[in-house]
Amino acid sequence: MRRKLFARMPNADSGSEVDSDRSGSPMRYPMTRRARCHVALACFQLALVGGAWAQYRPPPMSDAARLIADGDELRVAAAKAASFGEKETAEEKLKEAIASYEKALVADPNAVAAATGLGLACATLKDWDRIITVLTPHQARAPKDVDLAYNLGLALLKKKK
Repeated sequence: MRRKLFARMPNADSGSEVDSDRSGSPMRYPMTRRARCHVALACFQLALVGGAWAQYRPPPMSDAARLIADGDELRVAAAKAASFGEKETAEEKLKEAIASYEKALVADPNAVAAATGLGLACATLKDWDRIITVLTPHQARAPKDVDLAYNLGLALLKKKK
């Protein structure tokens, strides 16, 4: 003889009936076979996709991109040193950044990001002549680049040309 494990009991709050076990707590219905298959398939797909995402590595940077990133880091370090009042350290970092950007321009003469970074570093040192000589040919190649145009325009304004 089988015992009845679940009974329909009236809900005291609303007067409606709810499913509950002997302890009075709400009854949990077991998952159907179809629902278990869907959950298992979702977990399997998540494991496959998650593993693929973990294995993705971006392609290595080119020499010019690496030099540009180094120049950017040096410019940030110079700004940090300047904010602490270390003027000599800031100038050294900016000169290193300029050298890095110039190497990047030698590696890739069409690198607009290197020209822009060089313009920003030179503008901090107030080297307007270098900005004009370096950025003018790049402005002709990329006339819609706003950062390049701003740095070149600032240098021309400061030199009053």
